[in-house]
Amino acid sequence: MGIGVLRTSPQDPLPQRLAELQAELKALIAEFRPAVVAVERVFFQVNVRTAMSVGQASGLAMAEAAAAGCEVAQY
Repeated sequence: MGIGVLRTSPQDPLPQRLAELQAELKALIAEFRPAVVAVERVFFQVNVRTAMSVGQASGLAMAEAAAAGCEVAQY
């Protein structure tokens, strides 16, 4: 079991930040080998830019989990 936070530099371009997240997620999935990955649904926020960024990261997490054979649950 583990807990943590994945962070990227806000000064980096979005594609680089997403690539860093993807690499970290792939490593975590390989290490912990979960059967199920839960991802929180993104709700519309006042700040559309933030909602889009969070949505992109959420989609990345779901895609990585699915590619690794995990069941993906959204809540």
